[in-house]
Amino acid sequence: MTNKNNNIEFLNFKKILILGTNIGIKASINKLLENKVKELKFNNKIMSIEELVLFDLIIVHVNYFKFDNLNIFYKEYGINIPIICITSQFDENTMLLTKNNSVKNILIGEVQLEQIHMYVTIALNERKKIQLENHHIYCLQSARLFYKLQEIKLTKYESKLLKLMILNKDSILTYKEIEDQVWGEKKCSIYSMRNIVNKIRDKSFQSIIKNISKTGYLFNNSEFS
Repeated sequence: MTNKNNNIEFLNFKKILILGTNIGIKASINKLLENKVKELKFNNKIMSIEELVLFDLIIVHVNYFKFDNLNIFYKEYGINIPIICITSQFDENTMLLTKNNSVKNILIGEVQLEQIHMYVTIALNERKKIQLENHHIYCLQSARLFYKLQEIKLTKYESKLLKLMILNKDSILTYKEIEDQVWGEKKCSIYSMRNIVNKIRDKSFQSIIKNISKTGYLFNNSEFS
């Protein structure tokens, strides 16, 4: 089934690291976010820089994690991953600890924690880029495809078809659905559609779109499996 509103749930592609929580907070965050993002990872210490940069957002409970350590990491490596802080109470000490340009919100107590999905969405709103295979990146806002930061030029129909596939990444799209969404009132033969799909593959990587025999196509990127 196609996404009729053409509105992607971009959080489905995002990885979030949670640093320093107790059992109750961990259970609450897991319940509120586990089906809304690609990955939630809980940890009590900072991992290597190579692992850290794979995350799109960091949530820190300042009562259970030494925030100064994170500030040092950010300064040393020039990291700009957005941060959301959680604290049992807001005071001057908390404000000093979280004096980091990457801190987007400070949530106080259980009431604001219940709204964490909204705060996560706001914090990640400007990071609507999807990491694909083989160093490819797709920008949702501009509907542009890149390889190692170099834009891959797509034709009008290549661009529309790829965007449609990504917007419906978990669904098999039938030939008819693709024809209606990409070509509108114009007609498109199966052969022309196959030609467009093959051109997208040739310009990016062969496994990006999977054939579903006698039915249609499926966006097939292992980054989302």
